[in-house]
Amino acid sequence: MFIFAHRTMTNTVFRKVTATTAFVPTRRKGQNMSNHASVIVLTCLVALLTGTLVAAAAGYLARRDNASYPAAITRAAVAFAATLTFATALATALNTATGQ
Repeated sequence: MFIFAHRTMTNTVFRKVTATTAFVPTRRKGQNMSNHASVIVLTCLVALLTGTLVAAAAGYLARRDNASYPAAITRAAVAFAATLTFATALATALNTATGQ
């Protein structure tokens, strides 16, 4: 059986798969996370941080508006969910636009 093995982004070669072929490539010394994976992780962290800050601000403003604690927590949760939904939609649109 043959499978595709990518050496670079432009060069695709065939590699013969046998019973002794390792399915998970081993990491070589000094090999780090790819740039694409790093950007994905950082985008997730920024989205979570932004959502947390927006939720805290919404909860604070709700309490300043004399809302009860449960109502303020509900408003903060809705703001957090809306922020994460918007960040996910934006990241998906950018990912689709760049063709990754």
